[in-house]
Amino acid sequence: MPGGILRLLTDQVVNDIPTRNKISTDWNTFNAGQGVIVENAYKDFPSAGLGDPTVLTPDSSEYYKWDGTAFKKIGGVNFAEKYSGASPSTIALGGIPAGTDLTNRSISTIIEQAVVVYLQPAFSAFSIMGQSVSIEVGDSIPAGNKTFTWATSNNGNIAANSITIRNQSASADLVSALANDGNEVINLLAPIQLNASGASQTFRILMENTQNQVVSRDLTITAFYNRFFGFPVSAPNDSASIRVLGKTFGNTFSIAIPHGNLIAAFAYEATRPDISDSSVKYVEGFNANVGSTFVKSLLNVQDAGGTMRSYKLYVATLGAPYPAQATYNVSIP
Repeated sequence: MPGGILRLLTDQVVNDIPTRNKISTDWNTFNAGQGVIVENAYKDFPSAGLGDPTVLTPDSSEYYKWDGTAFKKIGGVNFAEKYSGASPSTIALGGIPAGTDLTNRSISTIIEQAVVVYLQPAFSAFSIMGQSVSIEVGDSIPAGNKTFTWATSNNGNIAANSITIRNQSASADLVSALANDGNEVINLLAPIQLNASGASQTFRILMENTQNQVVSRDLTITAFYNRFFGFPVSAPNDSASIRVLGKTFGNTFSIAIPHGNLIAAFAYEATRPDISDSSVKYVEGFNANVGSTFVKSLLNVQDAGGTMRSYKLYVATLGAPYPAQATYNVSIP
């Protein structure tokens, strides 16, 4: 080249220090910033005294940059050169959102984050063994040992011993610094009673990912009024005779009246509106409306904790039994 100037477009890889030194005879200030990776820079390679005297480990690779007059050792081939350009990022690129501060990040890290999107860990399950998430008003989460279980995804991106389980409703940690082993026995010191419809108790599990971000999942247990239904031999007239009927937390249910039975009954909390004729359908009778055949009365019914609650009781007494089993589909308004 004119003037003996050699300008390389990429860093070079050479086998040893003597080969690197040959490159320096052709480089000058125009080549400042160019680099060379020496695959074996050991002080006695390829023979005694010909390597880099500062490299004391055989078969060590080193990275050198040309400063315009000489090679300067920067570090091993795993050396992380820092980004020093404009920051923050102005566009989203792969796994790097717009507005990310790039200052002092290694170039290799920036490239990795751009082309390999970070796999965010998450909780895929969180529960208490044997505990339903729906309970009757007045019922309790009993005191004593509870086995909390959980499952996670992308486990390699979860920080070690970072699991915390807390009573979120009480804003109190139950246990922390847990390993991600999927279960933990925790002693609840007192029962937690839910005394109103919609009342809830929330437990929360948290962890940190390898980017120091907190990830969480909630377990919420909620109380509902039971709705009772069935085909008693005689009309219910007290709390006990209602509570032995079938039960559901749902707003719809079916009463299968056996052949020969003359009574159908259901009850629900008195805070809800009355039924209408179309609230009960006789399935085998082409879904005829039969809600008007039920007689309403008010009755106190114990909840799961023994507190009396006002209920609406609806009872239908047939004039004659159906010729076969009859099905009533009930929808509570």
